[in-house]
This record gives sequence, C-alpha cells and structure tokens, in this order.
Amino acid sequence: MSESSGPLTATRYGRTAARLVDLIYKNIIKVLYVTVALSVFSILDVFGILHMLRLYSEATHDLIVAVISITLLLILSYIFFYIIKARTVLNSWLKRFESSSLSVSIRVLAKSKNKEDVINAIAESVYEITPYMYRYVENDDLARFIDVDVNGERFDILIDKERVDGEFKDVLKSYGSIIAMVVDGVADEYRIDEFYKKLTVYSKITGNKIGLALLIADKVEARALARHKAIDSLLIIEQSAE
Repeated sequence: MSESSGPLTATRYGRTAARLVDLIYKNIIKVLYVTVALSVFSILDVFGILHMLRLYSEATHDLIVAVISITLLLILSYIFFYIIKARTVLNSWLKRFESSSLSVSIRVLAKSKNKEDVINAIAESVYEITPYMYRYVENDDLARFIDVDVNGERFDILIDKERVDGEFKDVLKSYGSIIAMVVDGVADEYRIDEFYKKLTVYSKITGNKIGLALLIADKVEARALARHKAIDSLLIIEQSAE
C-alpha cells in the first residue's frame, strides 16, 4: 500500500488539517479581541467619554491607535501565512488522494492488462473524458488509441487531441494527453526511465501537456516505486494478466 493511501494516512492528514484550522481559528479570535478593543476605544473617543474621564491626550490617543494597528497587522500576517500553508498542504493532499482513487479504480475496472480493457478502465475512471469516450467504446473504435506511433516512438496506449474530434479535442487539450505503458512481467527502474523518456519525447514533439501517465505491470520493484514518485502525473499499477 502506498503512503498516499490507507486509513492511517488519511487519519494523519485529517489530524494535521485540523491543527492548521485550529491555529487559524485561534488567531481569528485574537483579531476579534483587538478589533473589539479598537472599536470600544473609538466609541469612547467619539462620544467624548475619554474627555469626561480626563483620560484623553493626543499623545496617548496616537500611541493606543498605533499599538492596536500594529498588533492587528501582525496577527493578520500570521493568519495569512497559515492560510497559504493550509492551502498548499490541502492541495497536495487532494492530488494524492485523487491519484490514489484513480489508481484503485483502474486496477479494479481493468479485467486484465489487455489494452482494450485498460482503455475501458481509463474511460470509466477519468470522469473528465468519460462522456466522450463512450462513443469510441460503444463503436468498438479503440484501435486508434493502441500501439500509436509518434515520430518513431511507439506508445501502447495514447489518448490525445490528435486522435479524437469535436469537443473532445478541447477537453483533452485542457486535461492533457493520457499515455499508458503495459509491461509484461516485472517493471524495474529501467522501465520507469524508459517510459519517462518516452513521455519527454512526446511532450517535445507534440507540445501537448500530459494529464495522466500510466504504467501497468504484473509486479513493480520497490526501487522502481521510489523512482516514480519524482515523476509528476505518473501512476504505477500492479495488474496480473489473466
């Protein structure tokens, strides 16, 4: 099980998120206290109560306003820092959980490493393309996405805007191309590097961004799993052949 999945990981992420929210909440309370103090001081000043109690002086007035304003600015800066941190962390977790869910979905839906089965699983799992892939699946028109040659580089599965038409082109332009490599046997570091080079060549030749890169093998070496974490948008799935 990867580090981005499992109940313990989800619990840890939830606990960290709760701490960040709690820190932001506590600092917002401080802002409210300072704001209330500033409001009370302003009301006393406006209605002349400070004059009546002989507590008013220009120097004191300016000093109190300056201290409250600086305190408020410092607290707001602190809150802003934690909001940015929370947004970054939550976006990172969202990406991890989406990748984990997508990986599980494809593994369950793909009956085997057969390329047609893999395409069907991708079509059902990637919701952005699901409505548009139905036509190709129902018409048994998946050959256009299999063993595709791009300037001498062969891709086991390639779904990109050059192979579709209509509105689907714009969808894939926005989401990015979907590229899959199917490996018979064990995927090692060499296979990961080979696939990465293919992805790099594809991007340079076509100018298309890659939305999903998928490598499916019977088994994946531990070192290869560690290697793939450095490659953005790459999913590795262990799927035994029928």
